[in-house]
Amino acid sequence: MLGIVAAVLMVVGSVEIARSRGRAGRERKIAALVSASEKAEASSRYDEALADATAGLKIAKTLGADATAPLKERRDRLALRDAETRLAGVEAAPDQVEALRALRVTIESDRALEPLRDTVVDALSVALARRAGADLNDASSALASGHPQMAINLCERVAKAADELGYERAEGLKEAARRVAESVIRRVGVTFEPVTGEFLQGPSTARLHAESLYPNIASALARRGYLPKPKASAFLTVWDETAPFKVALSVVERNDGNFFQTPLHTSRLQAILALKQGKAIRWQTQAQGKTRLPPPTMTAFEQSHLTLAKTRDPAIEKRLYDDARAVLAENLGGMLRTMPEP
Repeated sequence: MLGIVAAVLMVVGSVEIARSRGRAGRERKIAALVSASEKAEASSRYDEALADATAGLKIAKTLGADATAPLKERRDRLALRDAETRLAGVEAAPDQVEALRALRVTIESDRALEPLRDTVVDALSVALARRAGADLNDASSALASGHPQMAINLCERVAKAADELGYERAEGLKEAARRVAESVIRRVGVTFEPVTGEFLQGPSTARLHAESLYPNIASALARRGYLPKPKASAFLTVWDETAPFKVALSVVERNDGNFFQTPLHTSRLQAILALKQGKAIRWQTQAQGKTRLPPPTMTAFEQSHLTLAKTRDPAIEKRLYDDARAVLAENLGGMLRTMPEP
């Protein structure tokens, strides 16, 4: 019995010694970090001083409140000093707005920086308003020099700045951006009509063609100098109300015989694409897509297996249909190079 007690006491003693050594080791690490932090602070390297103090505080939290309190005070003081230094250096930043936004994010995540909140918010508002004014001038210049995409991008940035500033501080910036955007869109803006036609799987296929073909058509339009309506913009209604050009796409889908000597149907798609200006058709082209036999994505093993098919398989017929759609997209892409400039 006495032997067991002695063994337990030895184990307890060993644990306490290990704990003591572990604590001493952590205290030495904290002391080293505090020393490094002090040296960095003395050299005005507040970011480094803050990083060392934060690392020390993290270790101190494992030792209890008595060890944490002095380090937290130091860390918070350095955090405020570092933020003040960053704020003082904003004027030299390549982009003052983004530098102030980053500082605002830091302040919002650190209670120790609360004293700087109003100062940073006000400075950001001033920087946003200043940049927005410059953007409006640059947008007008871009439009005059034939760069509509640059002009509309600047207008979008002004609109976002106005939203960030709020109604009282924006001082008509968004309306001014809208006027410039309207001038741009009125010249070269393009909207897209819903896809029409005859579809093997019903009207919902129209959206499928719009989603797959319209992005490439929009890219081709942009390369030719047009300004296609995007999915997201502060000026979507301006496109709808003032854009002089419209794109209309009609697709007729048909079954195109059989896959070799099987009941499986292949597909043929015929598309008519028109660029309208008002009621007049400015440019029009046609393209078709037909299932290739066999489709390039079909392996020789699959082909040999499918040539023995005795019934229709919707999944296989969809692959044959998708191949026809891929051919249509490729052929239509080639036709887009003949599109005239605005």
